[in-house]
Amino acid sequence: MPVLIRDSNPARSTVYQWLAPSVDGHRLSPSVWLMLTPGHTSQDLSVIVETANGVVACIHAWWHTDRTPEVDPLAEDQAALETSRQRILATADRVVPGHGEPFEAGRSS
Repeated sequence: MPVLIRDSNPARSTVYQWLAPSVDGHRLSPSVWLMLTPGHTSQDLSVIVETANGVVACIHAWWHTDRTPEVDPLAEDQAALETSRQRILATADRVVPGHGEPFEAGRSS
């Protein structure tokens, strides 16, 4: 089971770190699992939900419905963020961004 600890960086005192790298793919229930999606921060993850209407990803790899910002001005690692975005789009049918309405990911089944 993954374990959370408070980030030791006082500037990010409300951020938590995953201790177990095996959290990637960890199932919280038969239809809900976690995907590590670093980039915006090194600790980012997405919650993936398998529904009768497709796979939904709750994410923070984009802030808004229009998939902006393309370049995240606060990203710790833009290259890792791009990799995470591609992974999300390859996995999900619908994406719920951090600050907007859901959008269709366009994943081909």
